[in-house]
Amino acid sequence: MDDIVGIDLGTTNSLIGIMEAGFPILLADANDERLTPSVVHIPKTGEPLVGQAAARMRAIDPGSTIYSIKISTMLSAPRQKKQETLPDFLSSEL
Repeated sequence: MDDIVGIDLGTTNSLIGIMEAGFPILLADANDERLTPSVVHIPKTGEPLVGQAAARMRAIDPGSTIYSIKISTMLSAPRQKKQETLPDFLSSEL
């Protein structure tokens, strides 16, 4: 039987689960957490941070941290509105 994987990319938190012997099992991340904050921090230099590490950076550098984004809202918004809702470092990419 093929494996079944479920991914929930939520506005606040995200998680991944699999079906094992007919029961859903939530997978843990590198920090052994099953629920991961839906946050991405993109620093001026260095690698992006995701999850809990990015959530901590939200207080220190909110302008470079993406959180609480509703994808459906962004996709249905006019182009000008999209740029207004994104941080400066992403708006220039549109």
